[in-house]
Order: sequence, then C-alpha cells, then structure tokens
Amino acid sequence: MKKIILYVLIVTALLTALAGCGRNKENPASDFEYTISESGEVQITKYVGDDSTVVIPAQIEEKNVVSIGEKAFYQSTITSLVMPDTVTEISYMAFCESKSLTNVTFSKKLSYVRGGAFSDCTALKKA
Repeated sequence: MKKIILYVLIVTALLTALAGCGRNKENPASDFEYTISESGEVQITKYVGDDSTVVIPAQIEEKNVVSIGEKAFYQSTITSLVMPDTVTEISYMAFCESKSLTNVTFSKKLSYVRGGAFSDCTALKKA
C-alpha cells in the first residue's frame, strides 16, 4: 500500500512538472556535500545549507547531478524541494524523517526511488 501511495505521489509530481511549474533559483553547490563518480556523475550526499526551500542544481562542477544519496536529507528541516530533470534516482531513506517537508517537485526523468526514501515525512502534502 505504501508503494502505491508513493507511486501516486510521483505520478502527480510528474504531471505537475509537465504542466509547466515556475522555475526557482538553484541553491549553490556549497549548500551540498556531494561525490563525483568516475563517469562524471554527481550524487548529492548531504544538504548543509539553511534554506527552507531547496532547488537542487542541475550541474555541479559542470557535471550532471543524477542522484540523491542515502540519507542526504535525513531529518532535514526543509519545507520544499525542487529536483532538476537530470536526477534519475533517489536513494534509500534520502528524506527519511524530514518532518517539515511539505512539497516536492520531482525530476521528469526520475526512474528509481529506493525504499523508505520519504518514510516519516509526516507533513508531505504535494509531491
């Protein structure tokens, strides 16, 4: 049942994104800890900024941001998140216990969301 709800939220977010939601200013790379793979892809590993609304940049160090890592936003106090269309994966427990998170705008190219990615996000209203 939880998987069905998550998939419904993802589909809703994708449809909202396709409808042309407004664009927000990206957070600077300094707001994130990240790794760059040998193939040149960026994974966000931790949010270290202090904004309540976070817009993940499409590129860091001129390389595409393709994933949000395990527990990258664990127990975060952010309220809103916008992913660029370069993101294809959200890792295990990426947003777990982010109890202030109310809105998520997903990447149009998101293809994989690992288990528990949004578990205990009790304020989540729109995804």
